[in-house]
Amino acid sequence: MNKPWLYYITPCILAAVIALFFTILGIVDNSQSGGFSIILVFFLILALCMFIGLDWMVKYFIEDNLLLIWIIEILLIAFVFWLLPGGRWSGC
Repeated sequence: MNKPWLYYITPCILAAVIALFFTILGIVDNSQSGGFSIILVFFLILALCMFIGLDWMVKYFIEDNLLLIWIIEILLIAFVFWLLPGGRWSGC
């Protein structure tokens, strides 16, 4: 089955690539930060696994509707950022 390229480049995969980039940046910067960036690396590896898992789960339940996959993944990423303390939309 030939799928469009937007099926493979979804918002969760893009977020996972960004998390991977900052993970590598945190590993490289570990010597200059006094070891504090390793905490960031652990959280980013967790985020990387979470985004890949979310992508797999959405694609498993919604197989062929590309627009619905993108909408659900964008909403899931917005919800994840809303859960972060600095990203609360309520301002608290």
